Amino acid sequence: MNSKEQQKFLNAVKNQIKDLEHEVRTFMQSATSVRNTRATEEEVNKHVTHYAEFVYTEVTENLGNCEPIYKVLSSTVHVISYKLGSPIGVYWWSLNFILFLFYPITIIAFMTTRIW
Repeated sequence: MNSKEQQKFLNAVKNQIKDLEHEVRTFMQSATSVRNTRATEEEVNKHVTHYAEFVYTEVTENLGNCEPIYKVLSSTVHVISYKLGSPIGVYWWSLNFILFLFYPITIIAFMTTRIW
């Protein structure tokens, strides 16, 4: 090999080493990201597990007998929905009925007044 070929070969090897160093740095950065992601995932799993245990404990041990509260809530919903809601719904339905029935009848009445 002559001097030119050796220099060319040396430059090619240096370029390969630079590319390899760049790839190693990129790999190390992605490995750090994976470690951080894994730590975050473990942290989220820990919080979700803790919350699920908290909810289970509260519901099974600390909630108590909910039947009286359920009856009060059900009665309130029934009164609001059926006792108050139905008359209000009927009122609005009757207004819509008048709107769709009496307006066309009024128009026809005005049109027929010219005839008689």
